[in-house]
Amino acid sequence: MNFNHTLKDGVKYSGPYWNEKEINAGVNCLKNGKWLSAGENVARFERQFSRKFQFKSSVMVNSGSSANLAMLAGLKRFFDWSDDTEIIVSPVGFPTTIAPIYQNKIKPIFADIESETLNFNLVDIVDKITDETRAIFLSPVLGNPPDMDYLQDILIRFDLRLILDNCDSLGSKWDGEFLSKYAVASSASFYPAHHITTGEGGMISCYNEELDSL
Repeated sequence: MNFNHTLKDGVKYSGPYWNEKEINAGVNCLKNGKWLSAGENVARFERQFSRKFQFKSSVMVNSGSSANLAMLAGLKRFFDWSDDTEIIVSPVGFPTTIAPIYQNKIKPIFADIESETLNFNLVDIVDKITDETRAIFLSPVLGNPPDMDYLQDILIRFDLRLILDNCDSLGSKWDGEFLSKYAVASSASFYPAHHITTGEGGMISCYNEELDSL
């Protein structure tokens, strides 16, 4: 095998990809933008992002971690969840999926995972549901979702909300629908290692415009 030839012709797993267009756009923002932080380009990106993934509303923040934190704070207020509220979450994933639950004084309940998929075991989720459970916080591993039909049955049966940490699964679908269609709200990350990047940045998106005002 010609290793150099393989590297040259292969598809890279990750790495930076930009050219003069990105550099010129960045310089133009600094020279002509009305705001140094979130300005007209961010507002345009929020609208385009919503159209692309069929959201009613999207709000950009500084990171996917902050998106999870603000999203949970907004949901807790919107649904009037108490500090005793429980949210079922997987123990496998980034700390920034779990830490915002603690930061919002909500109790995380860990459901075991399947060794084959690393997603949480849906049967174990049912065993973990109590009178205090209000939501399931889904974070698909590398964009691979669990059985969303079965998960939807659980949500309906126990009157629970689905929250989606969509940072690793932006664009993933189940039965032709974006995973976010199953969730009351979802987060996204634009860190360089993710699907699209703004250098840093995150997004909170939902289909209920009332959540946008929180």
